[in-house]
Amino acid sequence: MPEKRANLRELFKVLDKKIESDLSPSVENPSAKGAETESVWLELFEKYLPERYTVSSGFVVDSDDQISDQIDVVIYDRHFTPFVLKLKETNYIPAEAVYAAFEVKQEFSKEDYEYAVEKFNSVKKLKITNAPFADFKGSQTKQMKDWKILGGLITKRMGSEKQFEEAKDLDIILSFDYALKLRGEDDHHKIFKKGENPISALFMLKLIEKLRTLGSCPPLDVDAYLKWIE
Repeated sequence: MPEKRANLRELFKVLDKKIESDLSPSVENPSAKGAETESVWLELFEKYLPERYTVSSGFVVDSDDQISDQIDVVIYDRHFTPFVLKLKETNYIPAEAVYAAFEVKQEFSKEDYEYAVEKFNSVKKLKITNAPFADFKGSQTKQMKDWKILGGLITKRMGSEKQFEEAKDLDIILSFDYALKLRGEDDHHKIFKKGENPISALFMLKLIEKLRTLGSCPPLDVDAYLKWIE
């Protein structure tokens, strides 16, 4: 009896084509800019990321009343996070809940890359509280180690291959028509070229893998935030 095979290579190609199809309203429309392109990516993440993650645009805040720049795509926790504030359709997300922050641009250029790094740094500088929590036995308490938020840039087109090759300050960079660049555990980046790899599926699956390795977000110290209403 012949050995049965799932044909994973073909299944990944199908996934890649499905993601590209979902992105096509933005990628194929040269007039799609700003909020329209951002909206397509938000919808894509909502569709393909595991349900434990929530996605929106907004600001990241901390218990010292500091705030980030406005972030195009924030991937964050809503399962363990006690609150996400909202004012006039704008989300204000506690820094402890954030897994990743992405900037979305039309073209990868030196200027937009530096802008994305600046935006990510405005998130990285925020204070992360770290409350004790019970372990699985329900009796001991401990605190999590330092929390590392992922930073990334997503673009439709490649504008500067040289700058793309040299970029080192973000964890994930996707230029949809060119390549995916990922920071590895050794802090070195690896580039996956489009044509040689199913770039859309690879981006989504590698992102999920990176999110998974982060584990659960830090337990937010509610009292540190409540001092502002006392």
